[in-house]
Amino acid sequence: MIKLDPVGLYRVSRWCVKHDMPWLGKFIHRACYVFYSCYISPFAEIGSNSTVEHFGSAVVIGMNVRIGDNVRVYQGVTLGWRSSPEEANPSYLLDIGDDVFIGAGAKVLARGTMTIGARSVIAANAVVIHSMPCDSLALGIPAKISPRKQLAFAESSFGQERGLNGNFS
Repeated sequence: MIKLDPVGLYRVSRWCVKHDMPWLGKFIHRACYVFYSCYISPFAEIGSNSTVEHFGSAVVIGMNVRIGDNVRVYQGVTLGWRSSPEEANPSYLLDIGDDVFIGAGAKVLARGTMTIGARSVIAANAVVIHSMPCDSLALGIPAKISPRKQLAFAESSFGQERGLNGNFS
């Protein structure tokens, strides 16, 4: 069953475009933009169980973006390119791995092909302009990329008595 959220409408729009009904796909794409203020290109690929939280408010996912499985995207996120339309190349790909968390207001702006590794975290309002390895954390403008570490308080007596294990993905 298709949910009537931005990702559900994207899936219907993409199906229409792939099955020679581009006019219907474009109509559904525009309806998603009107009702949810969310732009998800029908040429993007979104994996299973990936969600756009808060009904996709102000989310932009450009074409040639591939999003893996179990990715959570929060409001105000932009996934696209920082090149001008004259430099645009249809072979460019922004590839986001599985189990990635993208916080509110984050921007992932690729110039050419770019990869965000699996199980990475992009903090709120971070601006990522370089590829990220697996299990990494991006913070700041422009984002500083560092390996993800377990939080110290999860291993303390405070964290253990509350059942925290330090895995906050």
